[in-house]
Formats: sequence, structure tokens, C-alpha cells
Amino acid sequence: SSDLAKPMTRTELLFGLSKPGGEISEAQWQAFVDDTITPRFPDGLTVLDGAGQWKDSKGDISHERSKILLILHERDPGTLKKLDEIRAIYKKRFDQESVIRESSDALVSF
Repeated sequence: SSDLAKPMTRTELLFGLSKPGGEISEAQWQAFVDDTITPRFPDGLTVLDGAGQWKDSKGDISHERSKILLILHERDPGTLKKLDEIRAIYKKRFDQESVIRESSDALVSF
């Protein structure tokens, strides 16, 4: 039955949109989704807009627009490898220090 919940993993990747010399544009982000994320997760994904902040080493608060990628997936090492490839490509392409990955158990009904 489609109402029966299935154990899966819920992963969020947090992508900062600031980069040295400016900000990653919507067109640049969409190109990244199209050429890097979608081929690895063709069955579906969700992208949310975010607004983050953090304290730097001097104690100053910095603000940054972000994108949050939400993927519900099977619990397997191959999927985590794909997620880490996405993170590595983003960091290299857009000169980022980090892309946060957070995963948790989920019960999913379709």
C-alpha cells in the first residue's frame, strides 16, 4: 500500500551562495543542479532557499543566502558517495570551504 511508511534516509546539503568576489547567481546554481545533482538523483529532489548566519573567528556575525538540497534515499554507501561527490564539485567550482551534509532516519510514505 502507498500509505505504508518505508524506512529511508533524509539528507540535507547546505550550500552557501557567497563566494570570493560576489555571489553565486540563480543561473549558476541551476546549471549546477542540472549538470551535477540531477544526473545523480534523477528520481527526485527538493531545493529550498535559506538564509544562514555564523560567527567568524573575530566574533563578527556574517549573513549568507543559501540553498538547501533535500533528498530522501535508500540507506546505502553508494548514495552517500554521490552526495559527497556533489559536495566536492560545489566546493571546487565555487571556491567554498564547506558544504554541510546532515542525514537522519526517516519513515516515508509515497
